[in-house]
Amino acid sequence: MNTSNKLIQVMNDSQPSFRSILYRTIVSHIVTYFVTGTVASILLGYATRMIRPDVAPIIRKLPIRY
Repeated sequence: MNTSNKLIQVMNDSQPSFRSILYRTIVSHIVTYFVTGTVASILLGYATRMIRPDVAPIIRKLPIRY
């Protein structure tokens, strides 16, 4: 049996568990929401929008830490 046949056999024999799929889904969603939120915060200028008097009471201020 050559290497490609062994790989195909291993791939066919093993199925991901529910826990594995669950963890991958959770991690991918966390990373996606974090990256999307960070990009939106930078591109849409949330820091300047949040200090406006009409928005300030509704949304928490983002701390700027350098």
